[in-house]
Amino acid sequence: MTMSLSHGGRTIFTAEAPSQNLWVATADGLYLLARSAPDASWVVARRLFEGRHVSAIDLEGRIIVIGMHNGGIAVSEDSGETWEFRNRGLTVQNIYAVRLCRRDGRLFLYAGTEPVHLFVSEDLGRSWREL
Repeated sequence: MTMSLSHGGRTIFTAEAPSQNLWVATADGLYLLARSAPDASWVVARRLFEGRHVSAIDLEGRIIVIGMHNGGIAVSEDSGETWEFRNRGLTVQNIYAVRLCRRDGRLFLYAGTEPVHLFVSEDLGRSWREL
């Protein structure tokens, strides 16, 4: 299982085994930490979005969503191998919180911004509407 860590994303994860990968959102980009075994040290495996303030991250399966201060939303649908900015319809791109949520078999993506607005996307950020 892969976990994520940010002040503006999901903060509780459960798994049957210890995680070997950890995505960490920071004021200077997004880091993927990895370890070879539960008692091994974490090492930086990848660094992305260098110089950008990644404020929020959430993931579900192979889907990873990040929110950035003055950068909007970026989505990966292949476990972080490729990324795409998805900001069409976001009138505010200063993202503080993101959350993927399954409801009635559908996946919804929520984004909270500063100044205060709440947006939802029903197509993984390809389009947004304000709530």
